Amino acid sequence: MGRIGVLTVAYREETFIKNCISQFKGRGYRHLVLICDSPWHGQREEIDKTPDICDEMGVEYVVSDWNTEAEMRNYGVSQLKDCDWILIVDADERYEQSSLDKLESFLGTAELSAYGIQTLYTYWKATNLVVDPKETGGLIVAVRPRVVFTDKRCIDSKWGFLHHEIVLHHFSYVRTDEQMKRKLETFEHYDEIVPNWYEEVWLKWTPDMINLHPTNPPSFHAVIRKELPGNVYV
Repeated sequence: MGRIGVLTVAYREETFIKNCISQFKGRGYRHLVLICDSPWHGQREEIDKTPDICDEMGVEYVVSDWNTEAEMRNYGVSQLKDCDWILIVDADERYEQSSLDKLESFLGTAELSAYGIQTLYTYWKATNLVVDPKETGGLIVAVRPRVVFTDKRCIDSKWGFLHHEIVLHHFSYVRTDEQMKRKLETFEHYDEIVPNWYEEVWLKWTPDMINLHPTNPPSFHAVIRKELPGNVYV
């Protein structure tokens, strides 16, 4: 299998970054965090404590400006050329340790240049609520260093799915109202968000509401209850 790297891109992620880093401790991975010091959209804000937390946790990080998320990821991949595989893990994404064990085993015999996640739980507002049905779009989570990103988590290479027993937990929507508003206002594809989504869906959400996704409503059909595994920390 060789050496594994982890690439995390972040903008004001002090809430999530510590546990993102912690999930890989003791595995010998090389973890690089790229911290964008200006948003994709909207007004520039002072950098939060994300760099300080990276220092505290002893991981490499770079603070800079990138024009797009794809450019940012490609820069990170270029810095991890000494790795055989690079895990693409955003600050709000978590694996169970058993899934990381299975992921290491899978990559040890993998033949393609990239793989997407097959089992993805996306949490909504709290850690006991998940989007239903599970997302199945194949979010790219593991790449060889030769892979090039063309847009966010899209790549230029043929890819396949990881085994369904490898589970990823995504906490992008486990945020306060203020945090979600900031996330939406700085989103690279701000102009694709459904008009008034924050006011009409996020703030007014009730358990019986359907079609919740901010850019493609039907892809988040509904929200159901599901308990978070005890060894996964937001």
